[in-house]
Formats: sequence, C-alpha cells, structure tokens
Amino acid sequence: MTTDIVHRILVAHPSDTPRKLLVDQLKSVGYRYVAAVTGARPALDILDHSRVDLVIAADKLDDMDVWAFVRTTRSGNLCPAIIPMIVVAANQVSVGSDTIAEDLGVRLYRGEQDGPLETVIESCVKQQPTRTVLVIEDDMNVGEVVQSGLGPYYQVETALDGEAGLRRWSQRRHTLILLDLELPKLSGEEVLEKVLVYEPTQPIIIITGHSTPERYKQLMLSGAADFVKKPFDVRELRLICDRVWRHSALIREATTVNAIEKELAAADRCLESGRAGQAHHLIRDALSIRK
Repeated sequence: MTTDIVHRILVAHPSDTPRKLLVDQLKSVGYRYVAAVTGARPALDILDHSRVDLVIAADKLDDMDVWAFVRTTRSGNLCPAIIPMIVVAANQVSVGSDTIAEDLGVRLYRGEQDGPLETVIESCVKQQPTRTVLVIEDDMNVGEVVQSGLGPYYQVETALDGEAGLRRWSQRRHTLILLDLELPKLSGEEVLEKVLVYEPTQPIIIITGHSTPERYKQLMLSGAADFVKKPFDVRELRLICDRVWRHSALIREATTVNAIEKELAAADRCLESGRAGQAHHLIRDALSIRK
C-alpha cells in the first residue's frame, strides 16, 4: 500500500482501545487524514461541516443505533448521500444486518475474514462513480459559488455561454448539467432542447433568477430534471444535485436490467428452438450490457 493516501476517513467507535487500534491501523498503511470520534452525534457534526470521503462505524454505538446513523447520513442532509460507509462488526452479526447493510449500500466488515481493512476501503472508494457537473452560466461569481459548494463531491466544469457549454457537454457527457437560461450566443432553452435531442435521459437542472410559474412548467415539460432559483443556498443545491443524480442512476439501472432481461428471454427462445449458437451470442451480449 502506498503512503500518504488522501482519502479523508471518519471513524466512529464508542470504545477507546478499538477506536485507537482502527486509527493506528489506517495510519500505518498510509491514510494521513483520519478523524476519530466516540459516537454518532459527533460524527454527524463533522459530516455537517467538513469533507469526509468514507465513514467507518462500529456496529454498536452508545448514542444512536448504527442503522439510524447510517440512514441519517444517507438522507443527504449533512453530506453526499452516497458517501461510502463501512460498519465494523465486533462479534456476532445480528440477524438481518446483512440485508439492512445491502439495502442502505453499506459494507459490513467482519474483520480479517473479509480481507485487510485497507483493501475493503479501497474497494468501497473505487466503487464510487466519478460524478461530473457542467455549469453553463455567464456569471462567473455563480460558477465560483457552485465550485465551492460542489467541488468536494463533484468534478465541476464551467462554460460562460451556451455554445461553449454545448460543445463541452458533447465532448464529455457530464453526469449533471446546471443550466442558466439567460446566456449569450445560445439561450438556456436552446441548450436544453439540443442536449435532450442527443441524450433524452441527461439530467439538467435549471438555475435562474428570472422565472414565472408558466415558464417553470414549460421547462419541466421540456425535460428539465429540476429547478433552482437564484440566489440559492449551496447546501440546498447539493441536495438537489444528489437527488437528481440518484434518480438518474436508478433509471439507468432499470434500463440496464430491462435490456439484460430482453436478451436472456431471446436466448431462451433460441434454446427452445434448437439454435444454441445464437443463444450463446445473446447471453454474451447480455453479460456485456452489465459491464
């Protein structure tokens, strides 16, 4: 393991000795930024005010049920809802913990039988997709505010006019677009229309200081994912971005599952009619969709 790993890790454990052992273990393999607290409440305070890349919590906390702590974190009100989390099981895992952990997107760690902790950490971090945001906004101050608010959680790129924004989106296909309406060279409405022609599922959040209920309705009917009125609170903006991202991820997953099921159903029909070769190709295609 290389030294000076930059992930910011938060450890929540009520017992002094196990907490110190966890911190020492993490620092010994190169994690420089490790904060340790005794329970859920101080952990939530840190998550509310500081950047954290991964949370490690004991399965038994004195001040809050660990799954209530996880659900609070997953709400997105304090930090990005998709932050990687590991729950460390001290002894016997309680009934239902595996199911709860899976439902909440948490890794349940039972000790060395699950492999070295640092390997589990890197696996959790790598599973987090790189999320990119394109801010198409001619006011540089607004772009700086978005960068300061979303920068720790998203890769933020800015464009100062509609044409530049459309060009940059076509080159990278960002996870989210934050789109102002009053833009030089190409209006926000025109950018919205052109992007959705090429990519109908692209999540686009409108940001504007000038709107009416009728315009809002028209933009949402045209395909915008959400609407933020300027001036906006950066925390509210992050919550909206997280919510829109999660919704779009669910849509993509459902689309993938439907495509796989369609290929497998076709493979079944081929097998029933004796076309094993064609069935093999269809199954291979189904597996490639997941990748």
